[in-house]
Amino acid sequence: MLVLPLVHLELAAPSGVPAFSARGTGWNFDTLADLASLKTMGWWYNWGTSPTPDTGRYTLEAGMQFVGMQWGQWNIDDLDKLLWPEASVLLGFNEPNHPEQANLLTAQL
Repeated sequence: MLVLPLVHLELAAPSGVPAFSARGTGWNFDTLADLASLKTMGWWYNWGTSPTPDTGRYTLEAGMQFVGMQWGQWNIDDLDKLLWPEASVLLGFNEPNHPEQANLLTAQL
């Protein structure tokens, strides 16, 4: 059985951000227009630890949440420095059982 860890960081949500919504999406947004088209979503992620500066600002303005992701084992020692400061949730490891993805053994999780 494959278990994908989801870590909820005990951080206060930024002021003005609504309660965490179940509706979210994963996408690498290239433009603010892309992100704006999904403003009814409560959260989004991009397989990385931080949004771009523009999408980060829009995320806060729209009342959305960015969910960071530690994609694989790379830079894990620097996660506290790389994770967007406004993130209160962190996804762990993208498809750890696939060689082309995070490629981690259960003992490494």
